[in-house]
Amino acid sequence: MKLYRDDTRSWLWWKTPKERFMAEMKVVIASLERGNLTTIEQLDRRAEEILEAIQRVINACVPTRLRYPAPKPQRYGAALRSAVQGREQPKASTNRQKEKKWGRYWTRRVEEAIYGKRRAKKLRWRHRVASQTQNGRGVYRMARLAKRMCQPKDKTRIPPLKSGGVTYTTEEEKGNCLRDTMWPETSDGDSAPPLPMPDFLANDEFSADQSLTEEEVDRLIKSLPTGKAAGYDGIANEALKMARVELVPILTEFFSACLALSHHPKSFKHAITAILPKDGKENYSDPKSWRPIALLPSLGKLLEKIVTNRLKKLAIDHNLLPASQYGAPGKSTSSAVHAILKRVYKAWSRRRKKQWKKAVTVMSLDISGAFNRVKRDILLKILVEKKVPTWLVKFVWSFLSDCTTVLKMPGSTTKSFFVNIGIPQGSPLSPILFLFFSAPILKQVAESKLASVSAYAYVDDTYLVVVSRNYRDNCTALEQIHERILEWSGPAGVTFSPPKYKIMHFKHPAEKGADSSKLPNIPGLQNIETCLKTKLNILGVIVDHRLTWDEHIKEIERKVAKQLRYLKRISNSVYGLSLKAARQIYVTKIRPTISYACQAWFIYTWSKTGGWRLSAENLQRLDKLQHTCLHAVSGSFRRCAKRVLEKELHIEPIHIFLYRTMMAQRAKLIKPKGHFPFVGDVDRPEPTLVAEAPPYERIDVEASVVCQRAWDRLSHGIEDDRLLPIAQWLDTKARNRAINRAAREQALEQCRAEWQKYLDERANRRLTRPQDYPFEKNKDPPAALVGGWGPGSLRYYRGLTRAQSSMLIQCRTEFIGLNAFLHKVNRAPTAACPCGYRSQTVFHLFVYCPILSPARALLRAQLQHTDFTRLMTEDGAVAADWAISFFTIPQFEWALPHSRFCQDPHQRDSS
Repeated sequence: MKLYRDDTRSWLWWKTPKERFMAEMKVVIASLERGNLTTIEQLDRRAEEILEAIQRVINACVPTRLRYPAPKPQRYGAALRSAVQGREQPKASTNRQKEKKWGRYWTRRVEEAIYGKRRAKKLRWRHRVASQTQNGRGVYRMARLAKRMCQPKDKTRIPPLKSGGVTYTTEEEKGNCLRDTMWPETSDGDSAPPLPMPDFLANDEFSADQSLTEEEVDRLIKSLPTGKAAGYDGIANEALKMARVELVPILTEFFSACLALSHHPKSFKHAITAILPKDGKENYSDPKSWRPIALLPSLGKLLEKIVTNRLKKLAIDHNLLPASQYGAPGKSTSSAVHAILKRVYKAWSRRRKKQWKKAVTVMSLDISGAFNRVKRDILLKILVEKKVPTWLVKFVWSFLSDCTTVLKMPGSTTKSFFVNIGIPQGSPLSPILFLFFSAPILKQVAESKLASVSAYAYVDDTYLVVVSRNYRDNCTALEQIHERILEWSGPAGVTFSPPKYKIMHFKHPAEKGADSSKLPNIPGLQNIETCLKTKLNILGVIVDHRLTWDEHIKEIERKVAKQLRYLKRISNSVYGLSLKAARQIYVTKIRPTISYACQAWFIYTWSKTGGWRLSAENLQRLDKLQHTCLHAVSGSFRRCAKRVLEKELHIEPIHIFLYRTMMAQRAKLIKPKGHFPFVGDVDRPEPTLVAEAPPYERIDVEASVVCQRAWDRLSHGIEDDRLLPIAQWLDTKARNRAINRAAREQALEQCRAEWQKYLDERANRRLTRPQDYPFEKNKDPPAALVGGWGPGSLRYYRGLTRAQSSMLIQCRTEFIGLNAFLHKVNRAPTAACPCGYRSQTVFHLFVYCPILSPARALLRAQLQHTDFTRLMTEDGAVAADWAISFFTIPQFEWALPHSRFCQDPHQRDSS
């Protein structure tokens, strides 16, 4: 092990000359030998040749820079040097009064010089944001930069580690401690202990496609994400995407040979294991507070992705994984949380009489090490038992054999060693392999005679749900099933950590009395404070024991506040992202945070019947949260009505968006039919003497309506070939697209109704409370209230700068820093205009104010008109510049030099 100065260089892919890169790659690939790939040795050699060829092109064409460059020397301008040196001059004076005067003078000079430098730095940053966010890729690049700027600094060193009563202080000792903690089986030397090949079942296995086409390789390269860390070879996904056309033929030939020989080349098995701190840990002296992430070669991960797709298809086609095992295609975290809570709601839907009441308990299991503790020989045996094809099992055997890695810790790196246990936490193949490995846990529960216990798993997160007459019986059932799981886990080498288990007893909202404090008698599970919870994080959803969702919405508010902080680093009301870009960030980054897993927690129906609906208070919190976000996105005043902002930005009210998302997710789970009525059956429960209708089943009935609407749209107008819509309906992707369209159409109707409801309520308030609208008696409503719901208003902001769009939306909503509005909110002594007119409004300044007559002439010369309606719509950019220049609102002082009506050349030069 050696200490080092981090001279890691970052590749500047966006500065790479693409034509030169592709030309160089074409020459290098043409020089490689083709064909003759019939042995493992030839595959290993060809892999090294391809890697070296790509590396040569990268080194020749891609510019680099230090990832952590040395700080630039501080350079002081002449003004600052003069001011700093002059600080000593007043001390020579004997006149105290004069000395104080000179002291204030020099202090002012220093401050002016320093603040001038800060202002220049601020201007450079604002210009950089504006110039680099002209396209979608630049917007997301700056968003990632803003997030990094808000993160705490990376740890420069791992603190002394403590494990087993021993303290490890040197870098070598810490590396060995982490190595032994993460992988109990490692080795040094020239070779690793051989991994035994499993015994195969004769003529008793499923089949999987072993061929490969150029179209599949091309599609996989296109779908590769960018901005990911490269492996030891330095070949990032950007290189593969840039040279895709040149690489596809040779990679198809090479990968086809790898599949035919069931071999994973040696060059793809070496990983750099980055040691990263886990979030939220109080003590980083514990080696378990650090997470290993394997950085593998991109070409190797591409080959692993090809094998992963075949293994996933095999698992789906032949139902090789338990129904309650989530993480496979089509089984998301939302579905897992939904399945867990479905049992709770079903139990709670029983009438609240003593003989019918049910108690529900959930316990989360903690598998120590998870991916890093997988016994490879047992995994291979499980694959054989699942009748996975021999060639696939042999490829997995090759993938797991002779794996080497180095630990890259903050500030140091270890020597290379062999990892003889586990699966790499960073490979595309690892998650599906872990699903096969952990499937026996669910099998143990399913084969038990405890009908009250259900098990649900998402990759390495496992939850046991028990329903019985009381919590005591629940704890007894958990003890029995846990003992059965341990009987399997011992021989399998799986270790559980009971002190990290979490248990929650669900409590019906109508139930009174103290919460249950019972715990199952499991060794290591005696600490009530750490194990027994009233709220539990289940796959990213904060579930409280009464299912009020207060805690989950509080967590949403916390996450959104953090994301808004990132947004405000690159945008405010007068500079930064355009309104289109800021809206894009909200729609694609922030709003998904709000809607995550809403299929499980957003219980809402338009009929407003049945229980368990999300409370009105929580709906208001979500509404307020979106309003806060839209205020930051649009640059409007906080007092601007949320419905007006939603209409201007063409963003659905949050409850409509969540309902649309929930309905689409549920409709996609309804199985289609190839014959009338084409939509699968759903349970239509009716209240009985024993139980009410569970909420999920009621919502599924509404989801079936969306599903039927999607089928009607898909089949409408197709008369020539009646089998075509049926074929599309049975195709998962086509059906999901149709369901999404149907859900959007339904949401559009709801948005129009919500907008009309707002207009009607506002008109009613004007009649019943005219004092709230003192300046709207004899004039048209604000421009933002004209027109129906749709994307029309959003088009008015197309192509506008940040300051222009903020000014235009303030003019259109009339929530703006003019006296008419400021007086209404007690921020101005009078509502009158300086010209003497009783109300200083946007309309008055654009059309009538005599003080602005000369300025209005400039506007007329620019547009040949001063029609207010056209100014607020089609000519919004010019109108916004004019308002920035002549409304004299302090908020837009910084944007004034950028206005087309700015007549001061000094202001333009300084900007």
